[in-house]
Order: sequence, then C-alpha cells, then structure tokens
Amino acid sequence: MKQRAPFLLVMGLMAALALCGACSYSFKGSLPPHLRTVAIPAIVNETAEFGVAEDLGELVMARFMRDGLLRVTDEGRADSRLVLSFTQISEAPFAYNQDEVTSQVRLTIRLRGEFLDRVEDRQLWQKDFSEWGTYDPNGSPTRADAIAEAARKLVEAINQQLVADW
Repeated sequence: MKQRAPFLLVMGLMAALALCGACSYSFKGSLPPHLRTVAIPAIVNETAEFGVAEDLGELVMARFMRDGLLRVTDEGRADSRLVLSFTQISEAPFAYNQDEVTSQVRLTIRLRGEFLDRVEDRQLWQKDFSEWGTYDPNGSPTRADAIAEAARKLVEAINQQLVADW
C-alpha cells in the first residue's frame, strides 16, 4: 500500500491540474490575444425600415456586455472595431393553408459586418449575415416577433464569427 501512495498522489495532482485548466477555458482565447476591447458604432441603416437597426444594435451591445468576450469601449480606446450595416429586410410567403392563402411569412434580415484590428491596423473579416423568422399575417406570432427572432439569430451568428477561424 505504501508503494501505491506516491502513484495515487501523482494521479490526483494530474487530475486536479486538468480540472483547473478546463475551468479557465473561454472563447476569448479564440481571438488574437492583443484584442481586449471593442468599439461598436451605431448600426448603419441602409433600408427604409424604422427601428430595426437600433434594436439590433442594442442586442449586439447586450450580448458583448453579457459574454465579456471583448469589453465595449469608445472609439479612442478600443483595440478592435465592429462595424455593422443593416442592408435589407424582405418578406416572402413561407406556408399556405388549404385554401392556398399565405398562413406564414418568412421575414429575412441581412447585415454586412466588418471586424477590424486597430492595433495591427488590419481587417480581420468582412461578412454578409442573413437570418430569418416567420410570422402569421393574421395573428400570432406577429411581424415584430419574426424581426426579434431574426435579430437573435443574427447576434448569435456575429458572435460565432468573432470566435471562428482563430
């Protein structure tokens, strides 16, 4: 039993170290290490749709503040910059009832995004994002619900793009 004690001690220490390493894992390690802060200017609205760009901007900011991936700060102090443009909103029939009348509409929102490394003065990525939600033209869910669904998906896609390819 005395000969097994050092072996068990070493195995216990290795297990503890492995657990400690797993506890400190975060997606921040997926970004270049010199990026700690981000500036997110207001989303540019290139459409005639009122209010959607502002709502998207609030969702993006809330996600960054909640996740802590990068700390949001002003342009003058930011290591990086996320620029987003609301480029299109479109609607098309998605489902029909037995009378061949539209029972669901698919609403699609498109954004163009660009992520800039201000420390190394280079573009890290530029991408077009497109997500959708559905609504019932005669009831619930409403058009506003479809916009909210598409917006949540867009924020998730932007977040995934930030940690991708690193």
